[in-house]
Amino acid sequence: MFGSPDANGTTPRRKPTDPPTPSAWQTLLDACARPEPSNPLLVGAATAVLLLGSNRLWHRYGRRIRNVDELAPADFAPRRLRGVVTSVGDADNFRLYHRPALRPWSRPPTKRPDLKGETLHVRLAGIDAPELAHFGRPSQPYSQEALEWLTATVLGKRLLVELHQKDQYGRVVGMAYVRVFPWLRRRNVSAMMLEAGFATVYESAGAVHAGQLDRFRALEANAKSKRKGMWVQSARAYESPAAYKQRFRSP
Repeated sequence: MFGSPDANGTTPRRKPTDPPTPSAWQTLLDACARPEPSNPLLVGAATAVLLLGSNRLWHRYGRRIRNVDELAPADFAPRRLRGVVTSVGDADNFRLYHRPALRPWSRPPTKRPDLKGETLHVRLAGIDAPELAHFGRPSQPYSQEALEWLTATVLGKRLLVELHQKDQYGRVVGMAYVRVFPWLRRRNVSAMMLEAGFATVYESAGAVHAGQLDRFRALEANAKSKRKGMWVQSARAYESPAAYKQRFRSP
């Protein structure tokens, strides 16, 4: 065995009685194995890694998002949020109280005034439901039935919502999933509403379907053929939600 060259460039022989020179890897292992590591750089690096990892973990799974204004661009990856539906305001949107995975004890306030600023306004992705009466405009046929269907399906239930984008009204456009009996498997709420005949596929510019457009069209066609929900109307009497909104938007 030979040691490192000395100042004269010669390589001195190591005496048989000399201890072997430890490798860099063995030196690191010895430093980590000491009860009180003496290398402050190693301790600082390990602490920084732990703090960074725990901060990211908490930001992703422990931070409760109170409302849409607290969503960052990175939250639309899409990101999935779990929460409880506190109210249904229209036939295709609702309010969600976010319950992070690391804070399952979070419960929405029981008094409506305390809920102000504490929920996310979610617009169901990929569908359009009949319009209720707003701003002096009459309601569309079957809008009340659609509202009652959505209320019975999601109000007070725990939902998983994929966040896709914000719309022009400051709502989250999301694909929502709810567990249903008898197998408690998650089902897509937008798909369920199309299947029940209380919504049509939303196909305006910028619509979000998350790769399910063909499936949604097939569900709508099937509901029409079976005359379910609003499709009991005659083709002459039916006006789509998009056409209804366009009619009242025109001067």
